[in-house]
Amino acid sequence: MSSKASGSRSEIAAASIGLVTAVGLLATLLPIPRALAMSNQPWVGELVISGLLFAFVVWALLSSDRIKFCGSVRSTLIFMCAFTVWSLCSLLWASDDWAALHHTFEWVIYACVVLLAASLIENGNAYRPLMYGLGFTAIILFLICASDFLSVADFASSETVIRIRYGKFGEMTALIAPLLAGAGLYGRSKKYLIMSAAAWMCSWMVTMLSLSKGAFIAGIIGHAVMFIGVFIFTKQGRRRALIACLGWVVLTLGAQAYSSYATSVPATTDYITGAADRTRSTSEMRVFTWKTSWTLAKTHLLLGVGGDNFGVRFNEARILRAHSADDNSPEIAEDYVVERAHNEALQMLAELGIPGVILCCLIFVPLLLC
Repeated sequence: MSSKASGSRSEIAAASIGLVTAVGLLATLLPIPRALAMSNQPWVGELVISGLLFAFVVWALLSSDRIKFCGSVRSTLIFMCAFTVWSLCSLLWASDDWAALHHTFEWVIYACVVLLAASLIENGNAYRPLMYGLGFTAIILFLICASDFLSVADFASSETVIRIRYGKFGEMTALIAPLLAGAGLYGRSKKYLIMSAAAWMCSWMVTMLSLSKGAFIAGIIGHAVMFIGVFIFTKQGRRRALIACLGWVVLTLGAQAYSSYATSVPATTDYITGAADRTRSTSEMRVFTWKTSWTLAKTHLLLGVGGDNFGVRFNEARILRAHSADDNSPEIAEDYVVERAHNEALQMLAELGIPGVILCCLIFVPLLLC
């Protein structure tokens, strides 16, 4: 098969996968179907995406084209497989076997994503279809998010639901917003430039409307790194980057000021300064989970408690911390099912021990050295 036909085939696959992946991510916002036991994990999206990626892997294996990956990609996939095997081994000592198995399947999905991205990059011009998928996701998320905010009559009574609902999407859009901005800076056609700008602004608006302090700060850092990188490492696109940076600053400041002074919905900066949460309850919750998570981690440093078993074993750490003479901090969130540590490294250490953290770090080493 010619390289042109292969590239076209890859672009079609990328566009299809981007579209269905976007639908899978947006499926988490639907009221039905709904799990009997609600969780922060977007299980509907996982179901759709895992089915899609399985179909892609089968398609790739049956394809007559064979893609030769560079050494860094092969090393990354090897370390991801090693980490996945370690997660599977945690079934032997996990309290909840199904949770550990779920964690293993999640990492199989991540490995498929890396395989997909690497295959598309190796085939050449496949970035644009992927950006279409991310842009589609951002625009639809913004429309649904804005609709939710406009339909809320009393924000105080809906605050917890909205912040939990869009918190995870705020983290995602904080990551893809700088990518969409960077892609738009180098677009040749005016149509692509306009679409990229619209998707970028929608993505950043979702981050701000999620009211997540962490996502907001991470998004600002991501944009700063992206714009500084453009000015330092490229000569072309600096004028566009300057205009985009000024527009981003105006949008950010305008959205924060409008929320603070013209609506009943607090701005993200109000949560950061404490104006909207004088009790600092979310910050106290994070400190509490960090301390309790460290108690759990240091008592299971070698093996951990098992993949996705953090929530199952969290009360064990509560008891240990309550009986510790070194920690006199008050017990909070007694009625909550704590599912995550609000710190990925700490949670991974608690779930899979030191070997799991080492294997996870090794995944990124080849990418840094390539």
